[in-house]
Amino acid sequence: MLNAWRRLAGSPGSSVTILGVVFSLVVVALFLVDLGIRYRDAVGSAKTDALNLSAILAEHAAVTFEDIDRVLLEAQAIRKDALSGKYADPGAANIALRQLVRSSSILVAVGWTDASGAVVAHSYDHALPRSNISDMSHFIAQRDGAGTGLFVAPPYRSAGGDKWFSAASRRLNNPDGSFAGIVTAPLDQSFLLKIYRKIDLGPDGSVVLLHRTGRVLARVPEQKDVLGKSVAGGPLFTKYLPVSEVGSYELTSPIDGVARIAGYKAVPGLPLVMVVTYTRSYALQPWYRHLYTFGPLAAAIVTIILIGTFLLRRQTNALAAASARFDAALSNMPHGLSMFDADERLLVANSRYREMYDLTEAQVEPGTLLSSIVGHYKATGADLDAEEFLEGAKHRAQRIFTLGNGRIISILRTPMADGGWVATHQDITERRRDEILLAENAAELKLINTRFDVAISNMHQGLCLFDADKNLVVSNSRYQQMYDLPDELVRPGTPLQRILQYYADRGETSSLTVDQHVQRLRPRLRCPDRAFSVLAQDPQQATHLYQRRATRPLDLIQRRLRPTRIAVHHPLGALGLDDHHGNRVRDYVVQLARDPRSLVGHGEQRPLLLLRLQSGIDTLQLQRPLRPLLRRSPGGPGQQDRQQNRPDVRPDIVVRITN
Repeated sequence: MLNAWRRLAGSPGSSVTILGVVFSLVVVALFLVDLGIRYRDAVGSAKTDALNLSAILAEHAAVTFEDIDRVLLEAQAIRKDALSGKYADPGAANIALRQLVRSSSILVAVGWTDASGAVVAHSYDHALPRSNISDMSHFIAQRDGAGTGLFVAPPYRSAGGDKWFSAASRRLNNPDGSFAGIVTAPLDQSFLLKIYRKIDLGPDGSVVLLHRTGRVLARVPEQKDVLGKSVAGGPLFTKYLPVSEVGSYELTSPIDGVARIAGYKAVPGLPLVMVVTYTRSYALQPWYRHLYTFGPLAAAIVTIILIGTFLLRRQTNALAAASARFDAALSNMPHGLSMFDADERLLVANSRYREMYDLTEAQVEPGTLLSSIVGHYKATGADLDAEEFLEGAKHRAQRIFTLGNGRIISILRTPMADGGWVATHQDITERRRDEILLAENAAELKLINTRFDVAISNMHQGLCLFDADKNLVVSNSRYQQMYDLPDELVRPGTPLQRILQYYADRGETSSLTVDQHVQRLRPRLRCPDRAFSVLAQDPQQATHLYQRRATRPLDLIQRRLRPTRIAVHHPLGALGLDDHHGNRVRDYVVQLARDPRSLVGHGEQRPLLLLRLQSGIDTLQLQRPLRPLLRRSPGGPGQQDRQQNRPDVRPDIVVRITN
């Protein structure tokens, strides 16, 4: 659990997750609190209703038994009249009692007994169910008791055993105060049941009239074998009634096992208790309706919150990852970067920006004014006008200035739509130095190129340079004159095949086609990338050697360049060159082009002279396929004549430069 909490707290979306979970818990808590309040209100309302109704029914029971007591008192008066001889006929007293019973709907009969329990007078119009009631509880209670008030007996079965009755009675005393019998009236509970059935207590709501002994006198809804059942062990008689004569409570009914909410009230002056109950399900119906209506809504709200929290957390994590990548990109940028809003307050700056201007993190906190940062520039000795710098920032102008440490900074400002701008700060110190060196080298290079152009333009030999794809790179005017080429064929980029095709179109013949010549030249002239070749031939030599027109370079190249004879047969020192690099190579090429004889070694039979000279990353190879040169010898005139009659043949020159 602790590890999960640590992982959650360390996540970029932890605050969002915690907020979403807390908000969900608040919604759930509020809903549960509301449910609790509504539950207590529903139960409290049911208790109040049951208590009020039980109080009303208890008052009704009290009034009913007052009428019963009045009847008993009148029956006691009839007995007194009978004892005084007012009724000559013994049956007259019974008739008077019958008239008295008709005045009350709850009374089954009325009569009195003697001290032995024998019934003396009664209101029955038929034979007595019991002629002696000495064994009845109400007779025993009156006989053994000293009170003369109304007594309500616990329920008992009729003589036939098919009905339950209760009885109200009063004690009769002799003039000396001794027990003389009782006046009693059996009670029919159906009268009470008719009244209780009219009360709407919802499904399975109940009204119960209990005797203090715990026996049921009357109950609605009616249930078999309920009347006379004892509930003395229930919570009413063991917990609540001993404490208070009136109250309410929750219980599981001992009669039918249903959860109920009850209100009770003891009937004043009588051993009776009135109980009214609602079933819990009925009392909580409004609460259940609220739960079923708003519970799913609350669950949906919590679900939406959690889903939104999850999505927001994932988006937050993605944004955090993107922000981390953005911070990493900013931190690893070669240039400084700063972003200001329309009020010239810093929004973001990378570490390179701080390093470039030697700023602390406190000096580049978000919200720092540009003027404060520029003040630090000035304090470090930067060569700038603060007011001019700020004015340039307002107009988003590019700015170049020198820091106190001599570094040169270029600031490029790009405006944003909200009025702010993004500035990139580039240290151009090295670039400025390179530009100065480049300018100096350009002047020198221009001078060298001028010398080279003058050199190749004044060469006795023709010179042309082809790249690795056999396209013309450069040629001199002597080359064009030697082969009588038009201007469009000596332009840079002209393919060698096109030049050869020009000769073929001009009527010059060969045993090979142009393509075959090009293919045959492939192994002989193949060069690495960025290579080029320089080919030249004196037309007089071509005429003497091949007895063909000197303007057929394909045959000249084919005959002069024999790869089987390419080898290094002459030492490097024989060329008279040292190991210097750079432009001396070019000077050597120019010199070789002007006077090839000056660099030829001893002997007339060397087929090839190869020069390799390293210059930086470039390698220059100079190949000179040579033919025997005609020399003036100290021999006889004949030999001199033969030498004079032979043309002065200049060797071919092939220069190959590779990188």
